[in-house]
Amino acid sequence: MDCLNISSRAIVKEFLLDNGISSKDILDDENKVGANCISWFTEEDEIRIRNKLYNKFVQLLESGEVRNQLTSKLSELVMPTSQQFGETLVACRNEGLMRLELTVHSPELKEVEWNTNLIVNTLEFLHNCRTFATSYEKQWMALVDQIHNKHMLCIYFHKEHSLGYCHWFNKTTKKKQGIAKKLKKNEDMMTVVSNLTFNGHPTVLLTYATSSGPLESEVVLRRDSTNITIVPSQRNSFWPVASRERQQHTFAEMGLINYRGIHIDLLAAQQAREKVRLSTLSIVSDNTDGLGIDDLLADISNIELDDLEPTYLRENTDLKPARYKVAYNILHVGDEFLVSYYFLYTFRGLPFYYLDISMIHNEIVSSTHTLIKVLASSLFGECIASVIGQPNQEVVLKVTRIQNRIILTERI
Repeated sequence: MDCLNISSRAIVKEFLLDNGISSKDILDDENKVGANCISWFTEEDEIRIRNKLYNKFVQLLESGEVRNQLTSKLSELVMPTSQQFGETLVACRNEGLMRLELTVHSPELKEVEWNTNLIVNTLEFLHNCRTFATSYEKQWMALVDQIHNKHMLCIYFHKEHSLGYCHWFNKTTKKKQGIAKKLKKNEDMMTVVSNLTFNGHPTVLLTYATSSGPLESEVVLRRDSTNITIVPSQRNSFWPVASRERQQHTFAEMGLINYRGIHIDLLAAQQAREKVRLSTLSIVSDNTDGLGIDDLLADISNIELDDLEPTYLRENTDLKPARYKVAYNILHVGDEFLVSYYFLYTFRGLPFYYLDISMIHNEIVSSTHTLIKVLASSLFGECIASVIGQPNQEVVLKVTRIQNRIILTERI
């Protein structure tokens, strides 16, 4: 549930302690979620409830995906994936936006009326908790005030032709706004870096031979002229274009105004097609010592880039993730199938195997392809990883067991 107005962790915690919530029931997780989020446990009819209250606008600016350290959800502000959520964002522009999430730890599904009463009672409990009408614009300006004299960081891996960048970094939660992605053959790395930089702000560019290789060069760059700074769309493109169908407002209309040289936006369609460079770059220094980026470098070194060299059984050159269905909705115990296409791809911060399979009935391979996806860390995913071979290799698997969406397979 989305609610008008915002509050801070410290104020909510004080309110909870003053209203009968024990300190042991308040999660001590500030290092994970930051100062704009708090969770606590309560009970309803002897059922344990986890309550979570957080500043949704800040979460969109800062953390992107909960499970991913380096992501961006800024495009949700102007191209929301949900029309209802987009309407809520617009309605709360001048007051701020909190989100209340309730997790019911019950062995059985509760009735709609029970859940409705739970929400109503929780909102009534929080009714006297202090909140503040703080517009998105004021919150955005507060963020820019924190980062306006800091350096942006780009890391380029030569062999993989891959680029990772970080626009801003929360030292408490380790959340980073940016993306890491393999460039296409016709994409010029310096053009992309130029489009990601801020007006008047230095950008540190570190170039490595490979993702695990030695540092080749380090340089501090600055734009020669002012322009917009590109932020990724939902598809994490380095050439994001405003959608005519889905865009409701500009970034400025949603409060992310041009302030202190930070002017974020999306490209025009022609600019994206032509892969334009928004500004030339000049070298300020070839020495990054003393720039205060050591903490960020140490933390970002553990991040793996998405879309690096794929592993495959047979390479699928036209992967469309939306067409792939989760495996447990397609497969049944006893099913035998041939895996002909394979691709490893990261979706919402988690690696999935995307498989084109052909079902086998009475030793006859179906001519129709079935598209499924499976979490790489699952038992089924581990099975796929264990049989990865050379291109053009085909593997036949059999489903031996399915329980609670867990699929067990064996090679035959």
